[in-house]
Amino acid sequence: GIDRTIAVVDFGASSTTFSVLRNLKVVYTRDFAFGGQLLTEEIMRTYGLSMEEAGRAKKEGGLPGNFQTEVLDPFIDDMTQQVSRSLQFYLASGSGREQPEKILVCGGCANIPGVAEVIASRVGIAAEKGDPLGQMKLSSRAKAQAVQRDATALLTACGLALRSFDCHATDKPAPMARRAAHRTQDGVSRGSRRRHRRSAARHRRDLHAVQLDDLGPAA
Repeated sequence: GIDRTIAVVDFGASSTTFSVLRNLKVVYTRDFAFGGQLLTEEIMRTYGLSMEEAGRAKKEGGLPGNFQTEVLDPFIDDMTQQVSRSLQFYLASGSGREQPEKILVCGGCANIPGVAEVIASRVGIAAEKGDPLGQMKLSSRAKAQAVQRDATALLTACGLALRSFDCHATDKPAPMARRAAHRTQDGVSRGSRRRHRRSAARHRRDLHAVQLDDLGPAA
């Protein structure tokens, strides 16, 4: 919000983006190699699953009882360390840097139960799962349940969609349109001015002929 400093961490499949916004403007961003694919690969190695099976199990559950302690908790620790490291880089990147008031956790990894709370307790800053959809209305053709389930992973898509609206609202005329507008300045195009001059010349010639006829034949 206005006069607030908010951090947004977007965990993607293979990379993560850490951004800080001040007064709704991005003042810092950092990309680094870390994402949910690492968790999928660890599930594959630990339980001998294929990539497809591991990805499905990660979303739908059904993994052995030691999954939480042996695989998931270490991954959450890594997530927390990445957020903490990014905060340190941000605070050291310039003078007058303010610590964020809140961290919004986005991306597919944000759906891990309790991950925002763990980050908040470890980092010492309030954190919550981000919802990029906000007050957006879903199309009747969209699968509402699936969209809501994957909402945290739609941060970039939502941002691009909103940006397209801004671009349409502030678009400048294309070069051809600008040239046409210049040609038709004051509501009269060059072609119209030429036609006007030709019409005026014909009018003068016709008027001159009428005046000669009025004079009659020479004596």
